[in-house]
Amino acid sequence: MSNTKHTPGPWTTPDAYPNAIQVTSASGWICSLEVNKVNATEEQKANARLIKQAPDLLDICESILAEVDYEGLQLESGRVAKLRAVIAKATAQ
Repeated sequence: MSNTKHTPGPWTTPDAYPNAIQVTSASGWICSLEVNKVNATEEQKANARLIKQAPDLLDICESILAEVDYEGLQLESGRVAKLRAVIAKATAQ
């Protein structure tokens, strides 16, 4: 659904890179967290999981917003504006 220029998901964190936490896609490398995977903290591992899910998170946010717009739904005050803002930040619109 996204019209952004990011690498499409799914993104993965394969175990093939023992010296760093890598995030890759079917088309190759996305990013590397500057940590030793063996000694990575729980926070660093959580960051990698969040990065890995970025394409899916953006897609579901855009889907929810499209449904809200299509249905003309009124959500709790400010929630739609926040959703639009976070999508804009993610897509640099």
